[in-house]
Amino acid sequence: MANVDTAKTWFETKDKPTQAQFAQLFEWLRFKDQPIGIEDIDGLATILGLKLNASVFNAFEQGQKIPVEGNTEYVIPEGYILEKVVLIPGSDCSPYATVGDEEIVPEDTETVVTPAQGALWVVNILALNEKTLSIFGLPASSFVIYFKRKIA
Repeated sequence: MANVDTAKTWFETKDKPTQAQFAQLFEWLRFKDQPIGIEDIDGLATILGLKLNASVFNAFEQGQKIPVEGNTEYVIPEGYILEKVVLIPGSDCSPYATVGDEEIVPEDTETVVTPAQGALWVVNILALNEKTLSIFGLPASSFVIYFKRKIA
């Protein structure tokens, strides 16, 4: 870091920093009572941009394609049934799913799912209370589409 290396030279043996150098040093330092902006943390804005937001979450009901990187979880809201899950993997994979400790085994599902064919899982998971569906084994650049509906 150029600022640190520059400031170190001002404090070498027998050197005497000038008033301007001290002023510059204090400009470079961040004190505990000063807030740290998101833009000041390298890569944080990108990481936050990848987080699930409310508009994406609400879009699940309409069956929008959601990008995922590896394992993913979907919370089935209370009073909904998750009917289908469409998997579009980034490369060949053998995904599987669980709800709690119970493994979900969709009917008529190939062991290996390819990007060309994808997979349609008919799961019909009824959530009288909120439930979490976890999907494992998806490679990078995959997509998942969840189809749910409200129970009358």
